[in-house]
Amino acid sequence: INTLGKKDIDFIGNIVSELKKIKPIPCIKCKYCVPCPVGIDIPRLLEMYNASKVYKGTQDYLNKVQYTNTIPEENNAGSCIKCKKCEAKCPQNILISEWMPKIHQKLLMEP
Repeated sequence: INTLGKKDIDFIGNIVSELKKIKPIPCIKCKYCVPCPVGIDIPRLLEMYNASKVYKGTQDYLNKVQYTNTIPEENNAGSCIKCKKCEAKCPQNILISEWMPKIHQKLLMEP
């Protein structure tokens, strides 16, 4: 007990900080946030966004193709009405309504 020194704790803190850059949305896919009133599959979109930050190139492109072509416009992140019902249920305290526009911007393929 208490065997970690300040250097160890700082090192772990740096690792946590770097991991947050790679996976910025700490979703654990508990699905407490669904159902969404407008039918957004919130855990799926959070996962797609995180994957687009981790994997570059082909995987990022495939996420954009999937988002743009398989998710109906009325159910994509851009259709979020910011009711925040999902946020009230999220045990990770993710500000989902703030992430939805960012997700939409990142994943939508421009024509």
